[in-house]
Formats: sequence, C-alpha cells, structure tokens
Amino acid sequence: MSFLRLILFISLSVFILTGAFAQQFGGEEGGNGAEDAASKKKDEHSPDSVFVSFFSINEQGAYTRYAVSKPLNSFQDYDAAKQHNQFFANLGNPGTASASLLYNLHSGPNFRFKPDAYEPYKIKDDSIKIYISKSPFSHLRYYMGPQKEQKLELTLGQRIGNGLYLGVSARFANAPGIYLRQRAYDAGATFYGAFLYPTQRYGAIVTYRTDRSVNYENGGIQDIQDFTLNRESDRKIINTNLTDAMNRSKCRSVVFQQYFNILKNKVAIKTDSTTSYVPRKFDAGRIVYTLRY
Repeated sequence: MSFLRLILFISLSVFILTGAFAQQFGGEEGGNGAEDAASKKKDEHSPDSVFVSFFSINEQGAYTRYAVSKPLNSFQDYDAAKQHNQFFANLGNPGTASASLLYNLHSGPNFRFKPDAYEPYKIKDDSIKIYISKSPFSHLRYYMGPQKEQKLELTLGQRIGNGLYLGVSARFANAPGIYLRQRAYDAGATFYGAFLYPTQRYGAIVTYRTDRSVNYENGGIQDIQDFTLNRESDRKIINTNLTDAMNRSKCRSVVFQQYFNILKNKVAIKTDSTTSYVPRKFDAGRIVYTLRY
C-alpha cells in the first residue's frame, strides 16, 4: 500500500505541474489577441463537453479510438464478471472465484489449459486505456454495495506536448462477503506514456502494470442445513470448513510497443491554386514491434 500511495502522490504532482505549465504556455501563444480568441471560441467545445477518446494496446497495433461516454442502459460496472456475460458461476461475492458457463476463446501469445478463476477481476495489459485529449482528463468512480462492499477507481490523463501523453489509473476493491472468510480484496495501478506522431504514421507506447489480490477461502459451510433451513439470519456465525486458507496473487508487467505505417494515410491532390488531402485508398500495412516483460 505504501508503494502505491507514493506512486499516486508523485503522479498527481506531475499532473498539477504540467497543467500549470500548459496554461502558461498556451497564454503566451496568442498572436492576434481578442480577435483570434473570439474566432476560436465558436469552434471549441466547452470544458464540460470536451471530446475525449481512448484506445488499448493490441497485438495487431490497430489503435481504434472510442469516445468516452456512458449509455443509459447496460452500464453495470460493479461486478466485473457480469459486464460481458450474465451466465457464470461464482461464490456469491464480487472478486471471488468465478467461471463462465459459455465457451469463449481468448486468443493471445500465451496459452493455459485451465482458465484463471480470478481473471475477470485482474488488470490486464490489453485493458489499459490510453486517453487522447487536448485538455487534462480525470475520472473518479466510487461504488458502494451491501455488506460494506466498496470499489474506487481513479483515472488521470494529460497531454504534455505535441503528440505526447501521460496517464495513471488506480483501482481498489473490497468485498467482505456475508459469510466468514469470504473477503476479496483487489488493488492495482497502471501507468502509460504514449507518443503519437501528428500524421499518425509512427507511434510508441509504454505501459507499466502492478496488480495484487487477496482472496480468503472458507471451504464452504460445515452443516449444509444451516443454509437450506435458514437457521441463522446472521451468516457470520455459521461455521465454515477452513479457518486460515487464502489465495494471494501479485503481478507486475511492462509493455513497450511501437508501430510504423509503410504509407501515409492521406494523399495530396494539387489543383491550380490549392492543395487538398484525401484518404489513401490503398493501405500497405504497418510494422509493429511489441516487447512484453
């Protein structure tokens, strides 16, 4: 916990300093004074409706950008196992072991014969979101459920230069459960730095991920009739099979990826007095290099 707090404090300090520098640098660039400011104001978004997009790292290097928005339906984010599949089996507590009842093939460079029961609740490299925004972007979410279940998510993104982006994201989740030794705790953070050339022909991204979890194991209740006959309304006093078992998981990873488009995305078409750029009809592909540790 002390390491994560230190990293978050340093990241917040960097974002505050870079934000102040960006405001000062932007104020010195004004060339024509009030006339230019008035003309630009008509085309710019207001601060509360600024457009923010994001993308994630993938093996193909295809960085499709998605707008940050929330629909009015299907916005359940509390239990990660329910986000994309409602048919699954678990131990009745967010963060505990779960298994999908539908077959799903996860393609990737690695392979394991037995699926990870805690996989939906872990931070993965391909789930790290790189945010693209002209102004600083922050997102804070807090969930609170029954039995003192809590989840906190913090996201910060900042553009510090032309095509240069930095960001940090952290999340903490705690679900004690209604039975003895059913607690699930998850804590993790991700950091990213991205350089995207203005013409989108070259880009380089580096991410760092740290994630850990603690899951208590009670082995089930000793007398099944305590559940079937509902003898006790307070589930905390029901005896369980295991008294000191738990699963611990800790992971750190670094990913570096860069790409280069063989051809430019747009082609210049010259007329008598003007030059216009149109999207290229033929795409020769791109070269992608990925390093994972």
